[in-house]
Amino acid sequence: MGEQTKIEWCSTVGPDGQMYPGFSYNHWEGCAAISPACWNCYAEARNTRFHGGRNWGAGAPRRLSSATYQKQPARWDARARGLGIRLKVFGGSLMDFADNEVDPAWRDALWQIIRETPALDWLMLTKRIPNLARMLPADWGERGYANVWLGASVWDTQSAMRDIPRLLRVPATLRWISAGPMLGPISVARELLAGLDFVAIEGESGARARPFCVDWAVNLVEDCRLAGVPVFVKQLGRNPVLSNGEALKLADKKGGDPDEWPDPLQVRQFPVRFAR
Repeated sequence: MGEQTKIEWCSTVGPDGQMYPGFSYNHWEGCAAISPACWNCYAEARNTRFHGGRNWGAGAPRRLSSATYQKQPARWDARARGLGIRLKVFGGSLMDFADNEVDPAWRDALWQIIRETPALDWLMLTKRIPNLARMLPADWGERGYANVWLGASVWDTQSAMRDIPRLLRVPATLRWISAGPMLGPISVARELLAGLDFVAIEGESGARARPFCVDWAVNLVEDCRLAGVPVFVKQLGRNPVLSNGEALKLADKKGGDPDEWPDPLQVRQFPVRFAR
């Protein structure tokens, strides 16, 4: 159910200049498609392959991780302390932490693990922004946990205009969006973007990847620059295209090699406070 992750925005650059990969942690496995961005979900495909799809869809039972697995974050926290750096954890590559079909006790246990690992920065991402306020822990406070980046997954202008304001109304130390898979342009008011601390951008991967117009990403990167928001382009995906619909031919099948990208997209920034 995941440990060390190859997700680039989960990495940390140490004071020695070395890149330290982050981790993915799934307190449970399972979810349900609720948006067009879910249609080619790799986690659903994985669950189908290994568990017959039993943990996917409305009403499907989610699968709780083992007690042994649940001890891993404590080891990562100890490693971060030993290295003298902060390491990142993506809190949900096979789940959505704001899933309303999950036993609340499971989510309480996840928040307890996060409280007990202060040397880890937990990047928590959800497509279920309306659920957030009632699913935060009782001691969340007026600023949220210092080691939690609270994020919304958006995929086009409509989803961004709907969910960014909702995210900004929730107390958090750091708020971010993952624009991915980006299925259309994302154009929002600059003052709305300026309320965020971090933006990640990516195209869709997988054999059925939908087109990702690189101009969508170029425009969003520029909007973030003008709003003073750090932006991180993760990948162009398997099906990047130019504005005229012509395919952008890349050697990297996931579009993950920045050296192949147009110059304006070769940007991978983090919030200053969390730059390392």
